[in-house]
Amino acid sequence: DVVADAQRFRLVDDPTKAFEYMETEKEALAFRSANYEGPVPISVQDWSGIVGLNPKEACDDILLEAMMLHMAIALIRRYRLEAKWALKAVATAEEAQVIFEKAINDLKSVGPQ
Repeated sequence: DVVADAQRFRLVDDPTKAFEYMETEKEALAFRSANYEGPVPISVQDWSGIVGLNPKEACDDILLEAMMLHMAIALIRRYRLEAKWALKAVATAEEAQVIFEKAINDLKSVGPQ
């Protein structure tokens, strides 16, 4: 759990940043749902201006980043739960150590290197 928490913290190191990401994703989803028409949400406008993309490209870029974050968090959860479940069936300390080391390596492989 400690390594999983550390990996999640590497992805989103601040609760207010997590809220910002969620709001940005929500605005981008709404803009995409409107076929990229109508008023461009402020978060999409901001990203468009910062990185030099048109609003549709900026929106798609935001949504791609959001999807990758969701996937990384889901993968961290999966590795954490797999290790916990596997540890329930071990018979020796050596078996537990192998599972522990695999889990740590798996968890450390998620997110930016």
